[in-house]
Amino acid sequence: MRRYANSLFVLTLILILVAITGLRIRKKDKQARAFLSEFTSLPLGQASFEDASRLRNRYAGYPWSPPTDGSVCTPTRCHFKFVFDNGLLHFIPAHGHIVLTGGITIESNRVTAKELEYEADSTTNILFLYVMSENIADKVKGFHSQRLKVDANEVPHVLQVSLGNLATSEQRSAAYNLDLTCLTALRDCTSPDHFYPYGWRQWQ
Repeated sequence: MRRYANSLFVLTLILILVAITGLRIRKKDKQARAFLSEFTSLPLGQASFEDASRLRNRYAGYPWSPPTDGSVCTPTRCHFKFVFDNGLLHFIPAHGHIVLTGGITIESNRVTAKELEYEADSTTNILFLYVMSENIADKVKGFHSQRLKVDANEVPHVLQVSLGNLATSEQRSAAYNLDLTCLTALRDCTSPDHFYPYGWRQWQ
């Protein structure tokens, strides 16, 4: 009887842990998607330090600067960083570590640059990395993409996109059109289509 009671207790505990984990996964998925939507719509040169700070407070962003830079984050100069990852899921056998990272740079009380990285890596190397950047000081005028670390099957393991002032709304939408399913997926994500924007294969 005691053994049965112990087994029932352990089973109940497992079910509770599974339920809590499921709720956390759904919450993280919702937060990451909401962040990407708001991050995408933050306009360079128009959005202010206050606008960026609202995102920081809502999505657990934090001030970040290079180790050699001891500056204080102010409306005059600041960089906010946001990180979403697949947490404990990457400990599941065959799963990689999935990370979505966003960066917002503020200068003279205006958002002047945005960076976005979506990455899958193993303990030994990067499997896929998507890097998107916008900077009002960038020399890129429109939309520019570059494929790096291309393998024998002509699959790039790094895809970089830069958006300039002349990039169209369609090009901007395409650059931000990410599927974040892998951040909370129980299955392993092994295709570049899981990490690169829809339609990336047609980009020149």
